[in-house]
Amino acid sequence: MFDCLLRFAEFCLGGCHRQVQIHSRSQYAMVGCSVFTFISMFATSLTAHGARGSLELRAIDSKSQEPTAIYLVLRNSKGRPIFAPQQPRIGDGFVFDGQVVLDLNPGTYTFEADRGPEYRQLTGHFVIKSGATDNQEINMQRFVDMSLEGWWSGDLHVERPLRELPLLMLASDLHFANVVTWSNQKNVWERKPRPKVITEKVGRHRFYQVMGGRELRAGSEMVFGRLQQPLQLDGNQMGEYPAPFESLRQVPKQEQLHAHLNRMDCRDLPVWLASGKVDSVGLLHPGLLPNGSVDAPFSQQRDRVLFPEPHGVGRWSQQIYFRLLNAGFKIPPAAGSGAGMNASPLGYNRVYVHCEQPFTPQSWWDGLRAGRVLLTNGPLLRPRANGRLPGHVFWATGERLELEIEAKLGTREKIDYFEVIKNGRSEMQVRLEDWVSHEGRLPPVIFEQSGWMMIRVVTRNQQTYRCACSGPFYVNFQDQPRISRQSCQFFVDWLYARAREIRLEDRQQQSELMRYYRAARNFWEKRLAKANVD
Repeated sequence: MFDCLLRFAEFCLGGCHRQVQIHSRSQYAMVGCSVFTFISMFATSLTAHGARGSLELRAIDSKSQEPTAIYLVLRNSKGRPIFAPQQPRIGDGFVFDGQVVLDLNPGTYTFEADRGPEYRQLTGHFVIKSGATDNQEINMQRFVDMSLEGWWSGDLHVERPLRELPLLMLASDLHFANVVTWSNQKNVWERKPRPKVITEKVGRHRFYQVMGGRELRAGSEMVFGRLQQPLQLDGNQMGEYPAPFESLRQVPKQEQLHAHLNRMDCRDLPVWLASGKVDSVGLLHPGLLPNGSVDAPFSQQRDRVLFPEPHGVGRWSQQIYFRLLNAGFKIPPAAGSGAGMNASPLGYNRVYVHCEQPFTPQSWWDGLRAGRVLLTNGPLLRPRANGRLPGHVFWATGERLELEIEAKLGTREKIDYFEVIKNGRSEMQVRLEDWVSHEGRLPPVIFEQSGWMMIRVVTRNQQTYRCACSGPFYVNFQDQPRISRQSCQFFVDWLYARAREIRLEDRQQQSELMRYYRAARNFWEKRLAKANVD
């Protein structure tokens, strides 16, 4: 007889999962740690020496004890990924709903089971011996339920086949997906009739919309949501002409378009900001991957000394966003994974929106536009300032305003630091170990003039930039938003450099295109003249 040994091992934070409650000026600190246990499972069977083994895996939610969908990465002893037949593949792994049967050669296998950031990640290994058969369960344990606190997860950029969406959303525990089905590269509706209903429901509280679009151009990438029909886009995906800013003129006035600039580092960012047509910007974008990051062909080149790999792409995007806020804009940050366009799972980069009303696609889009957002590709951060959610504007009536911060934090990885960003600079940076030793006390953040504030945590991941951050909280004194001369000049210089690189052979096309850059120049020069801080 040959034994089949299957051993599952949970680990997080080096064997420890942390759920942290943070209170400004609090008199206590609470850190709950649970060391995940190893579960060993045995079964025996014999057929013939050297025969393949059969393993049936059943994934269940530990609380409900119901079958659940998960994402599984399985590797053999040589590190090669193993896939289940007829199951959707994502990168080196695959997704299955509740149950899957694997026929495996004898040997040792490692695995990683995942169901999104609100669940503990299971890792471990098992040994298949010749001819063995077994039936085992994987218990997925939730450690945070964001929806119970009013936060609903979404992904603004999904490009997986529609038939896979219900399963993939369940496996990532994602509540909303904007599915890109048309672009200036392809349009799936050219060969089949457009659906009468663009919103599909998955279970009780999950939705995806099938009329998302994307326009990729030489200087930018725009993702569209909330539309009822595709826009007619030029097929030259990386061309300069016609100007991408023309596309939004096609949108009927009765439609509630959401225009999302997919990456902060796109070369046409100053023009898009001047247009006033951007509803959100991609702070966590498809260039941030689970195991690294990539620049885009349309990206503004970053200083690789100041922003080196592996965190440079993520840090550069955030620095640009801080400049945007300092220039007086109140555009909410958002997130998209690019799943299907890259190897990320649905919702790897996700934006949580706090819905004031019951969660629906409509209330989710409205909350996003209002800035009640949390962004993450790892930790789960839920901050408030003076009891208010991100996106709130505090109107100061005196000479100063104090904001006291309270936050909840759940994480599967070690956190490098907890940080308060005020007007683009680190106002407060505290390692969690130091925060715990100081009994969770945080001084208030003091404003004496208009500005903004964000809360951020960054993990110690050495392969990619993994973080969580809040949308901005805004402070206004005398109804005068903060407008920084340095930040405005930053975008003016960016705009001039971008305009100089455009050289079209057709003079008429060049002239038509340049009028957008001249209009943007006028916009930025006027804003620079209104600057009230350095």
